[in-house]
Amino acid sequence: DEDLGSDIYLDGIITVMDCKHGLLQLKENTEDKDGVKINAAIRQVALADLIILNKCDLVSSEQKDMLVAAIRAVNGSSRRLQTTRCSVPLDDILDLRAYSGVAQDRLTAIVNEVKNQGVSSHLDKDVGTVTLELDLRMSRKCLELFLQRILWENLAQDKKGNTMQIIRFKALCSVTGEDQPLLVQAVYGTYDCQSVPNSKDTSDNVSRLIFIGTHLDKDCLHDLLLQCVKDTGDDHQTPD
Repeated sequence: DEDLGSDIYLDGIITVMDCKHGLLQLKENTEDKDGVKINAAIRQVALADLIILNKCDLVSSEQKDMLVAAIRAVNGSSRRLQTTRCSVPLDDILDLRAYSGVAQDRLTAIVNEVKNQGVSSHLDKDVGTVTLELDLRMSRKCLELFLQRILWENLAQDKKGNTMQIIRFKALCSVTGEDQPLLVQAVYGTYDCQSVPNSKDTSDNVSRLIFIGTHLDKDCLHDLLLQCVKDTGDDHQTPD
């Protein structure tokens, strides 16, 4: 906590999944969370920055591949480690820096991975990952209005009128008046913005956003962001 000068900070969220029983756990009955039914195991997968797949020696390659596919369908942005007896090098689980600027290049890779994977969840059709990549430099006011509408006011709806619930949100945004892009991280209604160094692979005007949650609709999220651009008076060309 920079304001409090604390030496303790959130480095990343790690979820350990049992390969032998993981698929069954993901299929268990859902539980109600703030009015939305979400399987407990799915929620833990959705929140994770790193997922450790344990007891890989107890399942076949086919079973393991099915579990990985199910995990990617829910959270395509997480890293995955395969292990037995939870034997994991400390370097792989410490200093993840999932909430710091070091994650910038990783975020770009995540967007490309999610776009190319073409996987949809067969466990819970409402939970998944959606990405937006826009040639857009927005104002800080526009970004905060968008976050307010999707995280606090629950104004994001899919084409059927279902309210989207954002479980996890990650973004690298190009912001007017800022020399460096902003890295945005959110878990449910809590979010934080940090300036991060420019990457040599990052365009000055590109904003990349990753959403993990329920009833996600890429077109509707895109339209809501453009509406925020309009409502805040940002003078931009319509992004692709």
